[in-house]
Amino acid sequence: MTRKDYKLIAGVLKDTGLIPALNPNTATRSIQADMLASVAVHLAYKLGQDNPRFNSDIFLKECGIN
Repeated sequence: MTRKDYKLIAGVLKDTGLIPALNPNTATRSIQADMLASVAVHLAYKLGQDNPRFNSDIFLKECGIN
């Protein structure tokens, strides 16, 4: 995979958390944010296993995970 692919994936994860229809109330938004963060962290771990030069910190920042 290329940096462009990683950015695409991170952008999709980030944008998913911004879709209003997926966030009808505060409690649900919190749960969804936790789930997206969990997916992003696990995906970063797996992508790092696939590519030793992969930078998970940059990926997570691009996903909107602080």
